[in-house]
Amino acid sequence: MPAQNLVYLFAAYTIIWIVLFGYIVFLSQQVGDLRNQLEVLRRGRSALTPTGAHANPPPEGERNPGR
Repeated sequence: MPAQNLVYLFAAYTIIWIVLFGYIVFLSQQVGDLRNQLEVLRRGRSALTPTGAHANPPPEGERNPGR
């Protein structure tokens, strides 16, 4: 393989890693924003219900469907 091709290969991999890193940073910021919004919604909901309980609790058989 000629040395010229190795330069292009290195450049391509460098660009791919930079783009991948930027995308991961972008996604982590989006997840952080969503977590902040979720926390605001949770605080707002708990402020509406004085005991923090659900205003309309689910029926007895549907409380913990995953457990």
